[in-house]
Amino acid sequence: MLASQIEVRKLSALLDQPASSLADLTVYPPEALRQLRHLCEETCLTADRDRFRRWAQWTSIAPSPLMAALARRAGPLLTARIATEMPSHRGAAIAQRLPASFLARVCQHLDPQRSRELIRQLPAALLVDTALALIDEGAFILLGRVADALDDDATRAVMDAVDDDGHLLRIALFMESRTRLDHLVRLLPRERLAQAVLLATDPDNDLMLEVIALLGNLGYELKHQLGDQVANQPATVLARIIKVAEQHQLWPDLVPVIAELSPATQQRLLELPVLRQQPEILGHIITAADRHGLWSRLLPLVGMMDPGLLQEVGNQAAMLDRAAIERAMEAALTTEQWHALVRVAQYLPAQRQQDIAEIIDGYGKVDPALRQRLVTLAKENGLQALFT
Repeated sequence: MLASQIEVRKLSALLDQPASSLADLTVYPPEALRQLRHLCEETCLTADRDRFRRWAQWTSIAPSPLMAALARRAGPLLTARIATEMPSHRGAAIAQRLPASFLARVCQHLDPQRSRELIRQLPAALLVDTALALIDEGAFILLGRVADALDDDATRAVMDAVDDDGHLLRIALFMESRTRLDHLVRLLPRERLAQAVLLATDPDNDLMLEVIALLGNLGYELKHQLGDQVANQPATVLARIIKVAEQHQLWPDLVPVIAELSPATQQRLLELPVLRQQPEILGHIITAADRHGLWSRLLPLVGMMDPGLLQEVGNQAAMLDRAAIERAMEAALTTEQWHALVRVAQYLPAQRQQDIAEIIDGYGKVDPALRQRLVTLAKENGLQALFT
């Protein structure tokens, strides 16, 4: 999942290790990786904490100009550790006497969650200058976390100052709170948001992961709006989105997004030649749906497929075992997507069709009317031999 990949990148930044050295961790759920990262952060921040608390208490008797001068002599790491332990108003008073370039280096050792109140007491102009300095250093992971701590006025000021929409997408990729991300996207003028999406779909930019992550993390309304905007791009752009999703195996992230699009847009995606040219993509989508509980999102799309694409889906689904068939049928049961499931069943091998017939018979022991309805539907779709 893309969320796991993002968590690994955050962890690699925390540990100052290349993300490639931690690539094996991407198989774990993002929640587990987030807990691991928070544990590592807590371990780092609690080391020698009593000493830093004593130093922070000592700074309370020194004037702010003197403390600002001492901070520059002490360096960013020591300054960050002491700032975390002092009252937020005191830290903010000292920070306002430090240049943005130095504060940018301090932020790289600061826990934005622990320092939320300190950050919120800084003037918007200083936050803007610090954010621009961090952008110059490519510190988008840190900026994503700091963005969670900004109030709306500071957020607008930073967004107005950042003229590269690609930078905003990279920052959004690493935000911690989905709720906050949704809110901040709403603060962005609609025309600028549209420009950012168009920028991400430009083949000269490498921002496709960012836009897929953004779509996956937004609420329904924005996801629907932006998803349709992306999907209304030329077919070559859509094919590139599919190829990026396949390259990085982002189907657990992309299938829920596609499920929220308008029917006309969904149909356009299903007509892309790449799905027929590379049928293994369909196999990976099916596998992702089964592993991540997405059958209820995938079945409506299956119901829209033409016979040629259904044949490819049947060929790929032939590799499923009976347990996977049962999970798909449970999703069809709870969402009333039987038509889609029975349509694709025509193209399954005999053993998988027999599994479906036996499962339907099992339903009949509890609900005979349901069994009769499903048997009728199956016979209407060429599966009468299974119930003779």
